[in-house]
Amino acid sequence: MATSPKPVREFRGLNNVDDPIRLSLVWATQADNVDITSKNSLSRCKGFVRRTTNTSLTGAYATKDLQRMYVIDAGVLKLVNGDLTFVTLKSGLSSGTYSFEEVNGVVYYSNGVDYGAIETTGWRPWGIVEPDPPQLSRGTGSLSQGVYQVVCTFVDDRGMESGNSEVALLDGSGRVLISGIPQVAGYTTNVYVTMCDGTVFYLLAESAPATLSYDSSSMLGQEITYWDTNAPQRGKFPAYFQGQIYLADWYPAQDATHIWNSLPIQFHHFDFGSEGLAVPGQVRMMKSNDDHLIIGTDRAVFAFDGDKLEQVADYGVTEGWHAVFHEGKVFFWTLRGLCQAMPFKNMTEDAVSVPPGLSAGAAVIENDGLRRYVVALHAGGEAFNKHN
Repeated sequence: MATSPKPVREFRGLNNVDDPIRLSLVWATQADNVDITSKNSLSRCKGFVRRTTNTSLTGAYATKDLQRMYVIDAGVLKLVNGDLTFVTLKSGLSSGTYSFEEVNGVVYYSNGVDYGAIETTGWRPWGIVEPDPPQLSRGTGSLSQGVYQVVCTFVDDRGMESGNSEVALLDGSGRVLISGIPQVAGYTTNVYVTMCDGTVFYLLAESAPATLSYDSSSMLGQEITYWDTNAPQRGKFPAYFQGQIYLADWYPAQDATHIWNSLPIQFHHFDFGSEGLAVPGQVRMMKSNDDHLIIGTDRAVFAFDGDKLEQVADYGVTEGWHAVFHEGKVFFWTLRGLCQAMPFKNMTEDAVSVPPGLSAGAAVIENDGLRRYVVALHAGGEAFNKHN
């Protein structure tokens, strides 16, 4: 005698972790090309249309206001127009995967070799490389016997100043003759000197010519602003946190990553001699919310609150561009699925397990009343705790 089918009065979504034989009909064990809403209803996914055949992209970024998009294609930084035509902003960039961070409408990028800043007006270098030191000699004058030190800095057309050159040093008395002062197109040069046997550098000349002389402390002005800092020159994964930009620099021989920070609000100045932060393994991701800098490595996830560094997961993240700041939290793709911070929570491990991919790109997309974290994976890796 045939039995009547039992209606399914509830649908709870996808579950491929538990034994499918023991799951009731309220669960789906596979869900291809469908969306599952927050109300646990199903709808067909929208399709995709190829809009470009570029296959050599090593970086892409859309601004927070969704008004600008940039790509790096075969070493060329391009602005993407709405019709997917391109405007070249900068060429001659090196290979390697680029990461981006946006602060006050300026987009900073790095791949550990090249560093740049993209404004609405176009491309600029991120920071100013320090000049070479000048040459010193003695002339007739009134300066006392002792040691005098001289450094130079560059200043760009907006008044942004570089860190200082290496120190040129001269021992003796009389006038200090300064020659070989660097002259570079697009920049002016400031010269700073110390008093006799002094250690503090004071401004001797702005927009200095190739040669000048120093013969009296009455010639001196303000103290140097940026002492012993450098333009960005190592590290990648730029991340803005508490008024500074952080860069992660992996040292393979030590199997550790050192994380450097810029001066507060002075993103073009880094002190690479500072203590910074250090984490074991290779950093693959950095992203912040208001309270924490989230650091993902190949084997763990850390949260830094400005004072304390805390490990929040004992598994790592996938390579790529998958970290997204949304509504006060950071969402990112790990070797065990989607996670959020802070507080740290794995969003998928209870019911869904998929191979993490060799690399991942993701975005939070709002469409048709749905808000979704959409991740695209380069296939690979082993799913964690998936029921076979």
